Amino acid sequence: MEDPTRNEIASHLDELADQQRWNPELWQLCYDLIGAHSDDELLAYIHDDLVHYCGEFRSLNLLGFRVKPDRYQMENYRQEFRGIASALRENLSLEEAKKKYLA
Repeated sequence: MEDPTRNEIASHLDELADQQRWNPELWQLCYDLIGAHSDDELLAYIHDDLVHYCGEFRSLNLLGFRVKPDRYQMENYRQEFRGIASALRENLSLEEAKKKYLA
């Protein structure tokens, strides 16, 4: 993957991590970019978390009402998105990223 593409994805992941509310347009942009480059091991790794992150905003309780995302879970996603963004900028492998940012 080319450096400009890595930097673009990293920038969008940082932006997603900074969101305080659900931003479907930004999430879709990240999802599409990551899906288009899923041959990269870092992006393949984060893909599932991106899907689960989306699910946090669509969760329903037993009565069928939407529930607010757990703020602690959201912080875990934010940290992971920021870690992957940093790893992309540094051109780290998945193993290196796990040691440096995802421990």
